[in-house]
Amino acid sequence: MKTFRFLVGMLTLLLVITSCGGGSGSGKGITINATGAPYELLVVVNKDIWKKEAGKALEGILKSDAEGLPQAEPNFKVSVVDEANFDKILKPVRNIIIVDIAKTYTKASMSYGKNVWSDGQMVLTIKAPDEKSFQDYVTANGTKIVNFFVNSEMNRNITYFNSKYNTDVRNKVMDMFGAQISIPSDLKLDKAGENFYWVTNDASKGRMDFAIYAVPYKKSDAFSAKSLIAMRDSVMKENIKGSSDSMFMTTTKVMPVMCDTISVHGKFTVRLRGLWEMKNDMMGGPFVSLSRLDEKTQQIVTVEGFVFAPSMSKRNLIRRLESMLYTLKLSDELQKEDELLLGVDENNK
Repeated sequence: MKTFRFLVGMLTLLLVITSCGGGSGSGKGITINATGAPYELLVVVNKDIWKKEAGKALEGILKSDAEGLPQAEPNFKVSVVDEANFDKILKPVRNIIIVDIAKTYTKASMSYGKNVWSDGQMVLTIKAPDEKSFQDYVTANGTKIVNFFVNSEMNRNITYFNSKYNTDVRNKVMDMFGAQISIPSDLKLDKAGENFYWVTNDASKGRMDFAIYAVPYKKSDAFSAKSLIAMRDSVMKENIKGSSDSMFMTTTKVMPVMCDTISVHGKFTVRLRGLWEMKNDMMGGPFVSLSRLDEKTQQIVTVEGFVFAPSMSKRNLIRRLESMLYTLKLSDELQKEDELLLGVDENNK
């Protein structure tokens, strides 16, 4: 098997919030593109409410730590505007939360709109009859609120990647694994081994790497976190090395690996988030992987993204890589014309 030297050098299906209801915004005749950067969010709220416990509860949720990173980074960069100052300049912002507290409501709820004031926009409205019920509701539904906007951003990436991708990488993945994936063109330095393929942007600042590998499905516990981590360590030790054979990638024990299950193209999928390090070296960073069974080949196929970005924010980089992973179609899914977009998985609170 070839060894890779690690060189130092980011709607067919609507987003669903089951408990919230949902719907589309006006969207008709929209010609303005949404403004703002990924993971920036504008909260439209009465300035007095924002300063009270109700506002603090929402702020805490939005600024909670993003998962799987070596240093604390908030899920979103949050800006706030009083409802009286929410004008046509601010209405095109890509991600908006509207806080609507009024006695006319009988209970707290959420609803969303797409492309309400601009193309590519998502607007979430949280309604409640009073501040206490608002506070209780956002506290109970914090994960859904975060997932709604994280998945909205990832869906924007997925749609873009499926229209603008590295053709050479796609062809190589097809040749090696009989699968299809959309990797952006800035990831182009690659090498291939036995049931393993790796591509990187090789950036000196903000490096992003993608890997895909397959192993035979042989045992019933193959999708347990323990088995998948062991498989990862074995594959990476063989394929991702440093400047000598004594330096190789492994999963760090500093932070426990997060493991959850999701559905991708209707199939059971295990997602891992954790930290990697280069054994006997000083390199490391976050990784995220998706593993599922190719029923046609009876192989476990894993796609993974990992980041090396010392002294930099890593949230947007690892989330960009994670978005790429959802574009994978296995051998028995190639005829599907639907675009996989993310919703909120009610099984993962």
